[in-house]
Amino acid sequence: MATLDAVNGATLEDVHIDEQGHQVKVTLRTREAHNVTDHTLVLQGVTDFSFADHLPGLNSGTTVASVDTEHDTESIRLTFSFGSEAAALTLSCAKVVLRRNRQPE
Repeated sequence: MATLDAVNGATLEDVHIDEQGHQVKVTLRTREAHNVTDHTLVLQGVTDFSFADHLPGLNSGTTVASVDTEHDTESIRLTFSFGSEAAALTLSCAKVVLRRNRQPE
């Protein structure tokens, strides 16, 4: 998804998991020139969620190295890599909604 290229290099602000609603919200922040943009990815119809972390932990402020996507007819698989090959967040969902909120810094 080309629109997710904008979050490469962003910092992780929050991951909220709604198990009953099968939804995950990932909030990321980017800084450009004199603007801060919060990107909220609302992942709906989540069927698979995994976090591989061989580091002390994934915390707010961790940098997103890349977001890789794979599509098939029924789902989207996203893999967020965080500055190290040892840390990754992977999930499968039916739909991705991206919301952006840009503010002057």
